Amino acid sequence: MAAEPARHRIELICPECGHTQSEPGMVVSTMCRACGANFQVKDGKAVAPNRPSTRFSTERVHVPAAEPEIEPQKPTSPFKRPEPLPPHPGTFLQRLFGRAPKPHQVVCFDCGRSHVVAAAAQSSQCPFCGFYISLRDYSIEERWNRRIQTRGNVVIQKSGIVSGVPITCHNLTVLG
Repeated sequence: MAAEPARHRIELICPECGHTQSEPGMVVSTMCRACGANFQVKDGKAVAPNRPSTRFSTERVHVPAAEPEIEPQKPTSPFKRPEPLPPHPGTFLQRLFGRAPKPHQVVCFDCGRSHVVAAAAQSSQCPFCGFYISLRDYSIEERWNRRIQTRGNVVIQKSGIVSGVPITCHNLTVLG
């Protein structure tokens, strides 16, 4: 807008501090360059924004209670953290047979540090360097031409063809 001719600009006076500034003629709202206040522009004039005001009464009025009061509940803050949940007991079958999955120890590809992830996780992010770590298992049954970098297992079936791509994984099994 700096290259626009002077005839397309208007002079506005900030309703907060009185600072005069030049703005494009099509401006709808702007910010004062002196005090930082926001204001709207209507019909080429600066207009202060509508601000709701709150007034407090100076005198107290006592209203007798007609019914017995119910004990008020404690107010809850929206910023208070909820109580932590107990550990998840696993799926129905895991609870039925009494086997809970054990968490995995995962080593980062980038920084080489290890951390623990949940057994059902399909990916993770290194808490030390932020690198993405895939935990997926791959079974290759046809032509494959994409790089694989996972901490899961890779199985290349008899009909699978992999050529010219790097594979980094936990266990690699080639059948054929």
